[in-house]
Amino acid sequence: MANRTLHRLQRLWVRRTLALALFAGLAVASYLAFSVWNRVGALGSAHQDHAEWVYSQLETDFLKLERALDDARSGTTPALTNLRKRFDIFYSRAQVAARVQDVGELSAETERLRRVLDAQVPIIDSPDAQLFSRLSELQFALQTIERLPRQIGLASISFAAAASEAEREQIVQLIEMLLLLALIVISALIAMTIRLSRQAIVLNRTSRAAEENHLRLATTLRASLDAVVVVSDEGEILDFNGSAEAIFGISREIALGKNFIELLLPPESGTPHSLDLDTFREIGLARVTGTSRHEFEMMNGTGQIFPVEISVSL
Repeated sequence: MANRTLHRLQRLWVRRTLALALFAGLAVASYLAFSVWNRVGALGSAHQDHAEWVYSQLETDFLKLERALDDARSGTTPALTNLRKRFDIFYSRAQVAARVQDVGELSAETERLRRVLDAQVPIIDSPDAQLFSRLSELQFALQTIERLPRQIGLASISFAAAASEAEREQIVQLIEMLLLLALIVISALIAMTIRLSRQAIVLNRTSRAAEENHLRLATTLRASLDAVVVVSDEGEILDFNGSAEAIFGISREIALGKNFIELLLPPESGTPHSLDLDTFREIGLARVTGTSRHEFEMMNGTGQIFPVEISVSL
């Protein structure tokens, strides 16, 4: 009994452990799937593209500024106005590039670019005549930084490519972990399915065997020449075979569910048997159980009392 109880507890513990492991696996798999989804979505977003575009536009705007500077040598007002406009655009682009934090390695270059441009602001803001007279000074200053826009643009592309590659590697790692976890969960589910299938087969076999035993017992009871009465520990009649019907003159349908003491025993002999049932329910012992036979007086359906020899077994 103790071994069976321990075995049941072990099986229950195994089932709970497997269920907990599966739940934890599904939770981790959901988290990994959500992370992969977010990272894949991030690859398609434009937050990196914005930084690359800002840095790459520096060279384009610088070339336009140089062209405007060449045109300004004509000394016309529209050409000088266009020079100021192109300088302001390039200056604004440099300020935006300095504020972008995606490529922190370029901070030194962008800072140098901004300092040179800040030094040229008084020239750009001066009247047309003064601006025209200082175009050579402005050109010299721009020549000192002419390589920076291209360097910054190329470096930003390189940094962005490296960041994208690192992001893809992380996604691949997450997908590999997710696949591994999914494989483990699927294997555990298959193992549990096989185990449950085996248990179902064993349960079906046991149920069929119990049903066959029940049918054999019922057949034996019906075919027995002796009266066989099956009662519960409360005295309720659970079975009443054909010989019992013939001997007591009571049909099985009427007998089932009745109290056998009230139905089959004379009133004066029913009390001791009631006490026997009370004792059996309390301590599990009965006075008349065993293999030996006992003589009693019983009563048929018409109230006639007659002697019987009975054998009681649990």
